[in-house]
Amino acid sequence: MKKKFLLLLFLLLFLSLIIISFILFSRDRVAFVLPDLPDEMIFLMPLPEGGFSYSVEIIRESDFDSKKEYDLIINHSDLAIENENVISYSFDYITSYSPLIDKLKDMSAVLLYDEENEMEKELCTFLESNLPLFRAISYKGAINERNAGEFRSLIDEGDVVIAASIYDCYALVESIENAIVLDYLDSCVFQNKDRIIFTACPDWNALISSALSF
Repeated sequence: MKKKFLLLLFLLLFLSLIIISFILFSRDRVAFVLPDLPDEMIFLMPLPEGGFSYSVEIIRESDFDSKKEYDLIINHSDLAIENENVISYSFDYITSYSPLIDKLKDMSAVLLYDEENEMEKELCTFLESNLPLFRAISYKGAINERNAGEFRSLIDEGDVVIAASIYDCYALVESIENAIVLDYLDSCVFQNKDRIIFTACPDWNALISSALSF
Protein backbone atom coordinates (compact mmCIF):
# COMPACT_ATOMS: atom_id res chain seq x y z
CA MET A 1 0.00 0.00 0.00
CA LYS A 2 2.80 2.36 0.92
CA LYS A 3 4.65 1.54 -2.31
CA LYS A 4 1.52 2.30 -4.36
CA PHE A 5 1.12 5.62 -2.58
CA LEU A 6 4.74 6.58 -3.21
CA LEU A 7 4.44 5.53 -6.85
CA LEU A 8 1.28 7.62 -7.26
CA LEU A 9 2.97 10.59 -5.58
CA PHE A 10 5.97 10.23 -7.85
CA LEU A 11 3.75 10.11 -10.95
CA LEU A 12 1.87 13.23 -9.83
CA LEU A 13 5.11 15.11 -9.23
CA PHE A 14 6.50 13.96 -12.56
CA LEU A 15 3.31 15.03 -14.36
CA SER A 16 3.39 18.41 -12.60
CA LEU A 17 7.00 18.88 -13.66
CA ILE A 18 6.12 18.13 -17.28
CA ILE A 19 3.21 20.61 -17.22
CA ILE A 20 5.33 23.36 -15.62
CA SER A 21 8.16 22.75 -18.09
CA PHE A 22 5.72 22.91 -21.01
CA ILE A 23 4.31 26.21 -19.76
CA LEU A 24 7.76 27.70 -19.21
CA PHE A 25 9.17 26.66 -22.56
CA SER A 26 6.04 27.56 -24.54
CA ARG A 27 5.84 31.12 -23.22
CA ASP A 28 6.41 34.01 -25.62
CA ARG A 29 9.96 35.31 -25.52
CA VAL A 30 10.40 39.07 -25.14
CA ALA A 31 13.68 40.96 -25.55
CA PHE A 32 14.00 44.34 -23.83
CA VAL A 33 16.94 46.18 -25.42
CA LEU A 34 18.56 48.97 -23.40
CA PRO A 35 21.42 51.37 -24.11
CA ASP A 36 24.82 50.44 -22.67
CA LEU A 37 24.04 51.90 -19.25
CA PRO A 38 26.09 51.31 -16.08
CA ASP A 39 25.09 48.29 -13.99
CA GLU A 40 24.03 50.44 -11.04
CA MET A 41 21.60 52.42 -13.19
CA ILE A 42 20.05 49.31 -14.75
CA PHE A 43 19.70 47.81 -11.26
CA LEU A 44 17.65 50.82 -10.12
CA MET A 45 15.42 51.00 -13.21
CA PRO A 46 11.88 49.55 -13.03
CA LEU A 47 12.20 47.03 -15.86
CA PRO A 48 9.59 44.64 -17.28
CA GLU A 49 9.42 41.23 -15.65
CA GLY A 50 8.26 37.92 -17.02
CA GLY A 51 4.65 36.88 -16.67
CA PHE A 52 2.65 33.67 -16.86
CA SER A 53 2.46 33.86 -20.65
CA TYR A 54 5.84 35.41 -21.50
CA SER A 55 9.44 35.67 -20.36
CA VAL A 56 11.63 38.79 -20.58
CA GLU A 57 15.32 39.01 -21.38
CA ILE A 58 17.04 42.32 -20.51
CA ILE A 59 19.78 43.00 -23.07
CA ARG A 60 22.25 45.85 -23.57
CA GLU A 61 22.35 47.05 -27.17
CA SER A 62 25.99 45.97 -27.55
CA ASP A 63 24.99 42.42 -26.56
CA PHE A 64 21.93 42.16 -28.77
CA ASP A 65 22.06 39.27 -31.24
CA SER A 66 19.87 39.96 -34.27
CA LYS A 67 19.98 36.26 -35.21
CA LYS A 68 18.28 35.21 -32.01
CA GLU A 69 14.53 34.72 -32.35
CA TYR A 70 12.04 36.53 -30.12
CA ASP A 71 8.26 36.87 -30.24
CA LEU A 72 8.57 40.55 -29.34
CA ILE A 73 11.45 43.03 -29.15
CA ILE A 74 11.05 46.28 -27.22
CA ASN A 75 13.78 48.59 -28.47
CA HIS A 76 14.53 51.12 -25.73
CA SER A 77 17.88 52.07 -27.27
CA ASP A 78 19.32 53.91 -30.26
CA LEU A 79 20.10 50.62 -31.97
CA ALA A 80 18.49 50.14 -35.39
CA ILE A 81 16.67 46.81 -35.24
CA GLU A 82 14.97 45.73 -38.44
CA ASN A 83 12.25 43.26 -37.56
CA GLU A 84 8.46 43.15 -37.93
CA ASN A 85 7.95 42.36 -34.24
CA VAL A 86 9.91 45.35 -32.89
CA ILE A 87 8.41 48.14 -30.80
CA SER A 88 10.64 51.22 -30.73
CA TYR A 89 9.59 52.61 -27.38
CA SER A 90 9.54 56.32 -26.62
CA PHE A 91 8.42 57.68 -23.25
CA ASP A 92 4.70 58.44 -23.08
CA TYR A 93 4.33 61.30 -20.59
CA ILE A 94 0.55 61.20 -20.28
CA THR A 95 0.23 57.44 -19.71
CA SER A 96 3.18 57.31 -17.33
CA TYR A 97 2.07 60.28 -15.22
CA SER A 98 -1.64 59.37 -15.12
CA PRO A 99 -1.35 57.34 -11.86
CA LEU A 100 -0.03 60.53 -10.25
CA ILE A 101 -3.42 62.22 -10.43
CA ASP A 102 -5.03 60.34 -7.52
CA LYS A 103 -1.90 60.69 -5.41
CA LEU A 104 -1.67 64.48 -5.77
CA LYS A 105 -5.35 65.46 -6.03
CA ASP A 106 -5.29 67.11 -2.55
CA MET A 107 -1.71 68.35 -2.65
CA SER A 108 -0.08 71.47 -4.01
CA ALA A 109 1.98 70.46 -7.04
CA VAL A 110 4.42 72.42 -9.17
CA LEU A 111 5.71 71.33 -12.58
CA LEU A 112 9.13 72.45 -13.79
CA TYR A 113 9.12 72.18 -17.58
CA ASP A 114 10.85 73.50 -20.69
CA GLU A 115 8.37 75.63 -22.62
CA GLU A 116 10.23 74.83 -25.85
CA ASN A 117 9.68 71.08 -25.41
CA GLU A 118 6.37 70.01 -26.97
CA MET A 119 6.00 66.79 -24.94
CA GLU A 120 6.63 68.61 -21.68
CA LYS A 121 4.07 71.24 -22.71
CA GLU A 122 1.55 68.43 -23.26
CA LEU A 123 2.32 67.09 -19.79
CA CYS A 124 1.71 70.55 -18.35
CA THR A 125 -1.69 70.79 -20.06
CA PHE A 126 -2.64 67.31 -18.83
CA LEU A 127 -1.69 68.00 -15.19
CA GLU A 128 -3.33 71.43 -15.26
CA SER A 129 -6.60 69.83 -16.40
CA ASN A 130 -6.56 67.13 -13.72
CA LEU A 131 -4.96 68.58 -10.60
CA PRO A 132 -6.92 71.29 -8.72
CA LEU A 133 -3.91 72.57 -6.75
CA PHE A 134 -1.49 72.76 -9.66
CA ARG A 135 0.72 75.45 -11.09
CA ALA A 136 3.52 75.40 -13.63
CA ILE A 137 6.95 77.02 -13.69
CA SER A 138 8.37 77.19 -17.20
CA TYR A 139 11.88 77.89 -18.39
CA LYS A 140 13.70 77.93 -21.70
CA GLY A 141 16.39 75.33 -22.25
CA ALA A 142 17.59 74.83 -18.68
CA ILE A 143 17.86 76.22 -15.16
CA ASN A 144 21.46 76.71 -14.07
CA GLU A 145 23.17 77.74 -10.87
CA ARG A 146 23.10 81.41 -11.86
CA ASN A 147 19.33 81.69 -12.23
CA ALA A 148 18.20 78.92 -9.85
CA GLY A 149 17.51 81.49 -7.11
CA GLU A 150 14.80 83.34 -9.00
CA PHE A 151 12.97 80.08 -9.72
CA ARG A 152 13.44 78.88 -6.12
CA SER A 153 11.42 81.85 -4.87
CA LEU A 154 8.42 80.57 -6.85
CA ILE A 155 8.30 77.26 -4.95
CA ASP A 156 6.59 77.03 -1.55
CA GLU A 157 7.81 74.78 1.23
CA GLY A 158 4.88 72.34 0.98
CA ASP A 159 4.87 72.01 -2.80
CA VAL A 160 5.47 68.68 -4.46
CA VAL A 161 7.86 69.45 -7.31
CA ILE A 162 7.41 67.54 -10.58
CA ALA A 163 10.56 67.79 -12.68
CA ALA A 164 9.85 66.92 -16.31
CA SER A 165 13.61 66.58 -16.91
CA ILE A 166 16.04 66.49 -14.01
CA TYR A 167 18.96 67.23 -16.33
CA ASP A 168 17.49 70.63 -17.23
CA CYS A 169 16.76 71.78 -13.68
CA TYR A 170 19.14 69.79 -11.47
CA ALA A 171 20.66 72.92 -9.90
CA LEU A 172 17.22 74.03 -8.70
CA VAL A 173 15.89 70.64 -7.53
CA GLU A 174 19.09 69.92 -5.61
CA SER A 175 18.93 73.28 -3.82
CA ILE A 176 15.44 72.74 -2.34
CA GLU A 177 14.11 70.16 0.13
CA ASN A 178 10.67 69.55 -1.36
CA ALA A 179 9.28 66.12 -2.19
CA ILE A 180 9.77 65.45 -5.88
CA VAL A 181 8.33 63.44 -8.76
CA LEU A 182 10.65 62.12 -11.47
CA ASP A 183 10.39 59.76 -14.39
CA TYR A 184 11.88 56.27 -14.18
CA LEU A 185 15.14 57.25 -15.89
CA ASP A 186 15.78 60.45 -13.96
CA SER A 187 15.06 58.75 -10.63
CA CYS A 188 18.05 56.46 -11.23
CA VAL A 189 20.52 59.34 -11.29
CA PHE A 190 19.05 61.52 -8.52
CA GLN A 191 21.06 60.96 -5.35
CA ASN A 192 18.52 61.77 -2.63
CA LYS A 193 16.07 58.89 -3.16
CA ASP A 194 14.12 59.69 0.05
CA ARG A 195 12.71 62.83 -1.57
CA ILE A 196 11.17 60.93 -4.50
CA ILE A 197 7.51 60.22 -3.67
CA PHE A 198 6.47 58.98 -7.11
CA THR A 199 8.26 57.62 -10.16
CA ALA A 200 6.52 57.95 -13.52
CA CYS A 201 7.01 54.67 -15.32
CA PRO A 202 5.43 52.86 -18.27
CA ASP A 203 3.11 49.96 -17.55
CA TRP A 204 5.41 47.39 -19.12
CA ASN A 205 3.02 44.49 -18.51
CA ALA A 206 0.16 46.25 -20.33
CA LEU A 207 2.48 47.24 -23.18
CA ILE A 208 3.84 43.73 -23.64
CA SER A 209 0.46 42.00 -23.28
CA SER A 210 -1.12 44.35 -25.81
CA ALA A 211 1.71 43.88 -28.33
CA LEU A 212 1.66 40.09 -28.02
CA SER A 213 -2.10 39.92 -28.51
CA PHE A 214 -1.84 41.18 -32.11
